[in-house]
Amino acid sequence: MPFCFPATSKLFVHNNGLSTINKNAVLSDSMTFEKAYCLYRLNRTQESFAVLSKENNPEAKHKELKAQVLYRMERFVECLELYKDLIKNTQDDYEAERETNLSAVVASLSLEGTKTSLPMSRDDSYELSYNESIRLLGEGKNAEAEAQLRKAETLCRKSLEEEIEDELALIR
Repeated sequence: MPFCFPATSKLFVHNNGLSTINKNAVLSDSMTFEKAYCLYRLNRTQESFAVLSKENNPEAKHKELKAQVLYRMERFVECLELYKDLIKNTQDDYEAERETNLSAVVASLSLEGTKTSLPMSRDDSYELSYNESIRLLGEGKNAEAEAQLRKAETLCRKSLEEEIEDELALIR
């Protein structure tokens, strides 16, 4: 049976991981992603960004984490460019997550008053639908935003009901 760690245990794990990496110069140089991730999870965002920015030839996972860091730092324009690059140049099983994250960036930019030329390609998940509603709010389209929020709510309920049924099937 799987065991879930309480949140305090997760912080302990990230602190220990960071401590282990920092104690060994070879690890510190070769495990930049892991170091940056530990810092990110410990909400040491600036330090995580500094580690990721030193990477000369970043892999997709470095770029992905850097985009998350930029989002947390509210540097949405840079984050948008990084996600566009990732979506264009990366083919793997995380395309839907990237698209959701990109839509969150577009929504955040909209709230700041910055319009983008990126159309929503779809809104078939509650996360995408929610982000689209935020983008519409940023553009002052309140009625459309409300309709989109209602759609997000419906999609969320359906998604969670399916998840609950999957989990109950295991119990049954």
